[in-house]
Amino acid sequence: MSLPKHHIVVVDDSEFCREVARLNLEEAGFEVTTLSSPIGFSQKLMQSQPSLALVDFSMPGLKGDQLIQIAQRAMKGSICPVVLFSDQPERTLAQIAKSCGADGYICKSDDWPGIVRSIQAFITRARAAKH
Repeated sequence: MSLPKHHIVVVDDSEFCREVARLNLEEAGFEVTTLSSPIGFSQKLMQSQPSLALVDFSMPGLKGDQLIQIAQRAMKGSICPVVLFSDQPERTLAQIAKSCGADGYICKSDDWPGIVRSIQAFITRARAAKH
């Protein structure tokens, strides 16, 4: 019997970034849902109960930090980490993640093995904290 796949929700206004993320995460064994805008994000989180949400910081209309706060209200009691995913400088992204209450951040890069390891670490920590 195989273990169920971890489900990742990726929210990014860039079609290219969403597709690259989807392809790389699926190749790593994750089930992936992508959203092109924040509209419907909290509903998707409540419906699908993902293992992790990866949220772009720089989206038109609603910044990632605002989306993090919406997600946290929608996910009360959930162990789903909500992680900022951005090409902002790491120092800036770390400050934003801390100030908005995100579970952390991952810098966008071409290092998909590293990104996958980071995602797995967030999921592992969240599950360990639950127990």
